Amino acid sequence: MTSEERNTQSRGFFGRFWKAIWSPISKYSLGALLAGGIVLGVGGWGAFNWSMELTNTETYCHVPKEWIYKVRRKIQASNELYHKALGSIDTQEKFEEKRLQLARNVWKAMKETDSRECRNCHSYEFMDMTKQERRSQKRHAKGQKKGETCIDCHKGIAHELPEGWDEEEES
Repeated sequence: MTSEERNTQSRGFFGRFWKAIWSPISKYSLGALLAGGIVLGVGGWGAFNWSMELTNTETYCHVPKEWIYKVRRKIQASNELYHKALGSIDTQEKFEEKRLQLARNVWKAMKETDSRECRNCHSYEFMDMTKQERRSQKRHAKGQKKGETCIDCHKGIAHELPEGWDEEEES
């Protein structure tokens, strides 16, 4: 038995494991690969989080604050980008043709989520009714009593209503 073999045996399991991690495997050591993976992982997570925050501003509409809902909305947005790339809404004319249906999809989703994106800032709980106009106070109190959500009354508040929209049809 050589002195290196005796030395390896005397180190025990952790000693042998540590040596195996840091000894070269062909060109690179497992430790270097592990360290590189950690750096890439942290960098990738940082880039992902940075892009999530960058696209979570008021310029990007319908974005929830809670992480799981934010990711879900980003996935939905990637579908919208896919359709733009496909050519189904790649011009202003094509977009306008589909705008009413797209708006209805958003209104339906907002109704189902109790207007989560609006309520990030505008929940009934935090509204100061005394600072609102009398008409708004009455309408908000009535809406709260009836269990209505923001989108029930505020269609067209963030975007102009699409051509062909009829309030009677939407009720």
